[in-house]
Amino acid sequence: MKNITVLILVLIAPILSFAQVWQVLPNSPLIETVVNGYRNHDDIAFCDENTGWICDIGGRIFKTEDGGDSWTAVASQPGTSFRSLAFTSCDIGFARQLRTWRLGKLYK
Repeated sequence: MKNITVLILVLIAPILSFAQVWQVLPNSPLIETVVNGYRNHDDIAFCDENTGWICDIGGRIFKTEDGGDSWTAVASQPGTSFRSLAFTSCDIGFARQLRTWRLGKLYK
């Protein structure tokens, strides 16, 4: 029994020593909409190390071209609940609403 306890500690210790703390970036887009008690971005997608997008449940999509140091609003559809993002390139992307997919060019 003692050997199993030591083995478990040896396996878990490296995982715990690399635990990270999430922090809000100082220039991240603010979340204005609270839906069902939640105030968060629902998805983030990057097509390279600098270019990425964030969507939220309030119907907004933001884009960064500097790795997240600054963000620009590229879509705003109040009443839409964007839940996830997917990109085939840095120019063509998909934004999924609560129960549907919309195909479109978000930013050119």
